[in-house]
Amino acid sequence: RPIVVAHSIGAGPVSEAILRRPDLVAGYVVVAGAVALGSHQAPRGVPVYLRAGWLREGIAAATTSNPWLTGPFLRGFLHVKDAATPEVIAVLQEPMQRPGYTRAVAAWLPQLFVTPQDARSTRMEAWQALNVPSALIWGDKDTVTPPVQGRALEALIPGAVYRELEGVGHIPQIEAPEAFREILLEELARIAVR
Repeated sequence: RPIVVAHSIGAGPVSEAILRRPDLVAGYVVVAGAVALGSHQAPRGVPVYLRAGWLREGIAAATTSNPWLTGPFLRGFLHVKDAATPEVIAVLQEPMQRPGYTRAVAAWLPQLFVTPQDARSTRMEAWQALNVPSALIWGDKDTVTPPVQGRALEALIPGAVYRELEGVGHIPQIEAPEAFREILLEELARIAVR
């Protein structure tokens, strides 16, 4: 069984899978996870401007799949702005060249705004019942998913370990790769021996 590592918005669906089938994993590491804890209590729908497919595609083409904006968008997620190197930006731009990329992003955009009503990951009791060795890694300067969210998960998950990187924002693997790697390997080793 794998130890699963999930970052940011990827932690939402991964958490959902693990909370439904914890028997399939040996452990879980959440990195600056966007899990929308408690959001089912005040659900949101799709904004009007994202309801029409043609408009959504135009918005995606002008923003998220626009290579000219990759650097500025990335820097918006980082506390360490210099980590948005040309090499990192080039890697993030590679998928944009695939046919259908903009259409796929446009189809996905509404999911950022809609509250999943039946999601276990939004409910505290689901996290409290999680019996999987877990670690939470956060940057102390994260403004996208602030550290208070990681601390909230730590308080809910039995035996969870919370680790914080100083001077780091939302993407620690880019902003402080060596420090992040060291913490990640320590947590993977700790989980593996349980």
